[in-house]
Amino acid sequence: MDRGLSPKRAINLPPAFLTPSIQEYHIRNCLTFKKHTNLWIAA
Repeated sequence: MDRGLSPKRAINLPPAFLTPSIQEYHIRNCLTFKKHTNLWIAA
């Protein structure tokens, strides 16, 4: 299941949420989560 935000939901978010720094933080969080999940599955 994709945990990313759908375009519809992104449109409803306040503009502050879409600032590059917040986006970068979210992307890094997502990548870190996937990395940990993959390590957990592989363990």
